[in-house]
Amino acid sequence: MNIYLLGDSVFDNGAYVEAGGSLIEILHNEFALEAKLLAVDGHKMEHLSGQVKKIDEAAYGDDCRIFVSVGGNDILPAANELTKRVGSVYEAFSHFHSLKSEFGVRCRLYADIVAKLLKRGAEVGIFTIYEGNFDEDKKKALSVGVSIFNDVLYRTFNEISRTEENFRIYELRDICNEHGDYANPIEPSSAGARKIANVIKSALEG
Repeated sequence: MNIYLLGDSVFDNGAYVEAGGSLIEILHNEFALEAKLLAVDGHKMEHLSGQVKKIDEAAYGDDCRIFVSVGGNDILPAANELTKRVGSVYEAFSHFHSLKSEFGVRCRLYADIVAKLLKRGAEVGIFTIYEGNFDEDKKKALSVGVSIFNDVLYRTFNEISRTEENFRIYELRDICNEHGDYANPIEPSSAGARKIANVIKSALEG
């Protein structure tokens, strides 16, 4: 089986955990899964095409499984907008609408890449964007913002979800949902990586 991990530091979390606690190490050492890590810490949706080019052409087919977790770095600028002063809630929502529209353009390019992977015979699973590990007040605000962007993600991939049996969306907010799942506000700890690894292992099994 050919297993590839694409995206950002949700998968490439080695710099934030102790030796042996990264996602790829857990998959290799604990689950004996020879996954190939193509995800890169700091990457955004625009970098996915470059990661895809590193997949061996001979790997595509019934035994090719691709998992993608990307988008968190794309919405980081929006998180910084939470402290911006506005005159009304209406103004705040209008401002977020423009951020949402820009994110939608990125998501459509992301969906185009996933569609091409599916046409090549790969099974593809993508992960949503989690809320991170912040203080309670900031997390409340972030949860609203993240839900807006995840809604864009779900709606963009709706057609693929309805028509492609080899495609799945995994809800990362339900997977990394405890304080200990994070090494810092936005990176998975070894505990969080193990939860993600379990989801990948279960997906490969059935």
